[in-house]
Amino acid sequence: MSRSPPHAHTNARILGCGWISSKFALDLALPRPEVRDVAHAVIAAATQDSKARADEFIAKFLPQGASAQIAGLAPLPVGYGSYAEVINHPVSEVLGTCSLEAAAQDCSA
Repeated sequence: MSRSPPHAHTNARILGCGWISSKFALDLALPRPEVRDVAHAVIAAATQDSKARADEFIAKFLPQGASAQIAGLAPLPVGYGSYAEVINHPVSEVLGTCSLEAAAQDCSA
């Protein structure tokens, strides 16, 4: 029996690319066949100062994206080299602040 794709998806951004962020990302990527009304997309991830580390994080924990990306509903995540770039990303409903330094920083650039 085939399952129809979700009707909607939420777009999430992740600040910080450490252990907590990895757990958050892996949770968003888990297949949940019982959920039929929404899927999650991680559209961006960032470290404080390294686009390369953000790209490595995405390659390791979200190589196919989250559930909405796996279902073909959203583009793959993009890595950024600053928190301000991710905070100012134009499309997102969820912001996962997974770093104390991100929580303490003024990112209103």
